[in-house]
Amino acid sequence: MKTAAVGITAAILGLVIKKSNPEHGMLLAAFTAAAIIGAALSLAGHTVEFITATAENGGVSAALYMPVIKCSAVALTGKTAADICRDAGHSASASAIEFTAAAAGLYISLPLLKSVVELVASFV
Repeated sequence: MKTAAVGITAAILGLVIKKSNPEHGMLLAAFTAAAIIGAALSLAGHTVEFITATAENGGVSAALYMPVIKCSAVALTGKTAADICRDAGHSASASAIEFTAAAAGLYISLPLLKSVVELVASFV
């Protein structure tokens, strides 16, 4: 809830600042996003630790769950970066970031796809 309050406060301040200094409004938005992401990273770290411990207790290989965690990180980072670019009026850069994040997600998931194909092949 604190991050929501920070985000709403920054948005209101950004509207006021943007009228006189648009570049300062953009910087405020970027710094606010960085601060909120910093707060979220501690939650993400605990989540990854929980998933890792649970998977290891269940005998699940890291090759099966790490690509999902990495793809999630790439997607969230790409989305945030693209939104910041879009807010700054750089929609072409935002689209390029989203495309690159999608391509990186596909690349990261290749080991998982390989494991699935090998599993299916072992049944045949």
